Amino acid sequence: RFGPYWPGVKELLDEYAPNNSLTQDWGEVPDYLEHYNYQADALNLLAALLYLNRDGDYVNAVEDHPHSIEMPNGDIRLYVPGSGLLDRDG
Repeated sequence: RFGPYWPGVKELLDEYAPNNSLTQDWGEVPDYLEHYNYQADALNLLAALLYLNRDGDYVNAVEDHPHSIEMPNGDIRLYVPGSGLLDRDG
């Protein structure tokens, strides 16, 4: 389900949940997938989750589902996928 990013997910599962059945059931990772590696656990996990959601089945990012984000200066703003940040006035 995580496509080419499975090796990164498998490494995290093996490290933090060493006796999980998921990585044992899926067998070894093919060598050619080693190229799909961002050299950072967080980036590999993010890429795997984005791949998993490539059809929008898990995260519904449509315009009618805005969410708040924290800006670098600490302000909280409303973000609408597909449209961007909303103005404070509207």
